[in-house]
Amino acid sequence: MSENERTGGFRHNRRYLNSPGYGSRKITIKEGDRAPVGGLQHARPHFPEDRVRQVRNEIAAAFPVAPPPNPAELAPPPDTVPETKGQTLFAGKSRDSLKPDFLKVNWAQLYGLSDAGRNYYLPAFLLASLGPESDKTFVHAIAYMLGPDWPSLYYGEKEPPQISYASKVKDSKLSPAAAKAVAAYLELLLECEERVSWETSEPVLPEMAASQNRSSEWQFKWLAAEALLWRWNRIDTPGLAKARAFQKRMTSYRVPEGKNPAEQDLLERIKTAFARTPAPAPDDMTGSVQGTEPFEYAVQFRGLDWKTLDPDFLSRNYASLSFFSDAAFRYFIPAYMIQDVLGSESNANPVFQLTYGLTGKEPSAEAQERFSHFSADERATIVAFLKHCAARTAFGQRDSRRAS
Repeated sequence: MSENERTGGFRHNRRYLNSPGYGSRKITIKEGDRAPVGGLQHARPHFPEDRVRQVRNEIAAAFPVAPPPNPAELAPPPDTVPETKGQTLFAGKSRDSLKPDFLKVNWAQLYGLSDAGRNYYLPAFLLASLGPESDKTFVHAIAYMLGPDWPSLYYGEKEPPQISYASKVKDSKLSPAAAKAVAAYLELLLECEERVSWETSEPVLPEMAASQNRSSEWQFKWLAAEALLWRWNRIDTPGLAKARAFQKRMTSYRVPEGKNPAEQDLLERIKTAFARTPAPAPDDMTGSVQGTEPFEYAVQFRGLDWKTLDPDFLSRNYASLSFFSDAAFRYFIPAYMIQDVLGSESNANPVFQLTYGLTGKEPSAEAQERFSHFSADERATIVAFLKHCAARTAFGQRDSRRAS
């Protein structure tokens, strides 16, 4: 037999890639086909047609036809950022004249435009990302672009001057209808999980496609929820209500029973040892000011109870432990320890975080300072956790034992 039938989809000489449960369409892959490197990054997501039509109409109505801003109006305030490529690229161009290929390549140039320039060209990017020439990378870029200004959210009115203008986002000049249209776009991404089919002209292995496309849907969902909760929230919209419901689910977790008595004993020990650990102060959440990522974790974790954080929330924010302040690290580390004991899939690697700086000949000063804040009971519980991890797997066994 010269061909294998694989789960997925096939139509009009294009391959529709569906994760398990998405549908019963079939994809034909010839023997020897291999997925090209990066091929799936250019897969096109097909959202439900009725919802796409609804969102496109809302965007078109909220951003009526208008002439482009004067080139001088595209520049941000003086002494904020130097002249950018975007100010030249967009000068004199109407948003309706911009081709999808141009928009896909130049989406990041919006950061260097004035508020008026960014708001004028925004609908062109939204509509292009829902068009036939879009792909998952472009949609991800637009969802990211619509995201919050994390440093400003963290610092509030005390924001230090070194935070660049390019990282700021100001939407107050958008009309209520325009803000609602953006929220409708984000709502489409928020509800996309298991409602999207994927199209690519490249040969792919379906098992690889299913995993990567499922991951992309989850990324869309998270980015949309974050944007709605922390930026596009000044008007109540159906998307904002759905984002709040999603947030509640991510922060209403109850730890299940362990799979065996030893595991259950360790879970109880962790919960007991850290039950009275003080929460970090709202302005003492991050130990780094490099880039925006530290502030993203600081804002999202601020005010949360470590005992109720969903595994998906922790997995999404797996790198948070590398950016937390000492107080935040101490408070939230038990949540990651518990999920590690339960075998949850995550890249957080609490064993590494709890042993970094402690496995050499002498503990580093940074590690000594960090763990000096832990109580005796907390430290003893961490040792028990590390011994559990060392016994469970040979990977990291040496570091776990030396640190403990």
